[in-house]
Amino acid sequence: MNPNDVRDVELADALLTALGLNSITMEPKPLAEQSPVASLGETSVYGVSHYSTKNRDALLHALQHRDRPETLGELRDALYVLAKKSGSNDASAVLAAVRSTLERQPEGAKLEEFARSGPGS
Repeated sequence: MNPNDVRDVELADALLTALGLNSITMEPKPLAEQSPVASLGETSVYGVSHYSTKNRDALLHALQHRDRPETLGELRDALYVLAKKSGSNDASAVLAAVRSTLERQPEGAKLEEFARSGPGS
């Protein structure tokens, strides 16, 4: 993984937390500690819901676009284009969270500053 990818992953996780969505880690439990899938939405990675993974993937995809978003407004627009282009609702939860956040934050708020501001900003 190159340094830009690592930076994007760290920013995506910080944004998920600041947006009030669950941040996740992708470290599976040792085989001896793994249990069968307990409920709808869980994957083979312990504690990671399918929906959290989709939120993270949508953010990473938006952040790695050639027109990398730098503000909350640009992120909203990038997620909207991603959702429309994919024809699915994979980005819908994170897009809704960004739209809700924009009711409290200016569209020009820088992503990195917002991410550092913490949960529910």
